[in-house]
Amino acid sequence: MYDAHHVVGKHEYVVVTINYRLNALGFMALSELQAENPHGTTGNYGLQDQRAALQWVQRNIRGFGGDPGRVTLAGESAGAMSTMWHLVSPRSSGLFSAAIMESGASKVDWFFQNQSDAFRFYDDFAGSLGCRGAPGAARLRCLRALPAHDFVVSFAQMLRDVAAKVAQMPGPKDVPSLASPLWPAMPFGPVVDGSEEGLLDAPLSLVERGQFNRVPLIAGANKDGGAYFGVIIQLLWGGVVPEMDKFVRWFLPQEEDRARAMQLYGSADFEADVHRQSRAFRDVAFQCSNRALVRAWTKAGAPAYLYVFAFDFGRR
Repeated sequence: MYDAHHVVGKHEYVVVTINYRLNALGFMALSELQAENPHGTTGNYGLQDQRAALQWVQRNIRGFGGDPGRVTLAGESAGAMSTMWHLVSPRSSGLFSAAIMESGASKVDWFFQNQSDAFRFYDDFAGSLGCRGAPGAARLRCLRALPAHDFVVSFAQMLRDVAAKVAQMPGPKDVPSLASPLWPAMPFGPVVDGSEEGLLDAPLSLVERGQFNRVPLIAGANKDGGAYFGVIIQLLWGGVVPEMDKFVRWFLPQEEDRARAMQLYGSADFEADVHRQSRAFRDVAFQCSNRALVRAWTKAGAPAYLYVFAFDFGRR
């Protein structure tokens, strides 16, 4: 939860922050959950919590001095990905009039899961909770009988177990596509389940087809937005990636993209420069995704603005 006192103290804003279900409790995707849902959705429960909060804002914000016709939906990192979900969700249409995405993304292989990968991951997760067997009513009863604490503890243990295996993997072919490129740091997120209640398709694909909520958009990232993920790289490989080719193969499964990256970044002394690797990750995860999104947004005739936050704190 963000403390918004510094914002409302300087501007005439009403700021609403929310809680929503996280990790397995917010994004667990199972075929039996989808089968019992009247809208055919699964794995998007945390985002539906957010939508419920937006609906609450529409009903009640006047009581706090706000205007339901002037709601800006904003988020950073996972919050920006959530904002992207609402921007392409028909069910979220009319709940906000503008959006800000800080360090977000719009592609499936980065945060938004395809359904088949999500089912495989959560089938394994259900087994780790002791609810083994084929998908069906019995497995669902088993899961619903467990306390929430078991989900949290088991999920953390599963990530630790997977991390040990991932450190030995040479590239994306060995990792489920839902995990790229943050596996095992983020093996969960919104699921492309093909439903209007959930997510019809990859967000960028929907925007390119003109299927999105056409509100003004600001999207961008930080100059050093890949620095945090340098820590993940160190955890996976015990230091910086030993060569450029291994790094590129991890993040870019397409040969054409890899060849272009090798040309742009080069391979000389790559292993000696973790900052260079962090910048490469920033471009893959944030900058390129945001540029593609804003390009598609404006091509469809909707206003969009792109930024890079590059403040130098060392020169204050």
